[in-house]
Amino acid sequence: MLTEGDSFSSMPLFTMGVSSMKKNLLLGVSCLLAAAAGGAAGLLAPEAGSAYLYFRSRAGICTLRESLRSMRATLAQHHNFARMQSESRILERDPAGLDLYDTPRGRYWSPRGSENALFNQLAEQERAVYRA
Repeated sequence: MLTEGDSFSSMPLFTMGVSSMKKNLLLGVSCLLAAAAGGAAGLLAPEAGSAYLYFRSRAGICTLRESLRSMRATLAQHHNFARMQSESRILERDPAGLDLYDTPRGRYWSPRGSENALFNQLAEQERAVYRA
């Protein structure tokens, strides 16, 4: 707290010196740019984003190879889900609340309102996750 006769220059913020403040500002801006570049890499090249997360210690116990494989599987799942959703149509609506879907993998009954579960499971079948 300032008392009579004190000046702002006696405050700790102003005793750092200009060059020290510039270094801290440069370091902060560099960190922000690195984080933004990592995020952009994740959007533009998902495997680069996966590697970025790995090197930032966000992959848990996974190796880099496992992290990259997981990213590819996630992308394939999203692609297959979108394809199942766009290429499917409702053929019949049952009064009991079931819908009959015609999908690329055949016809399936699904409870109304849970079509995302159906498309997700069909997308997993496309990736052969249930194969022994």
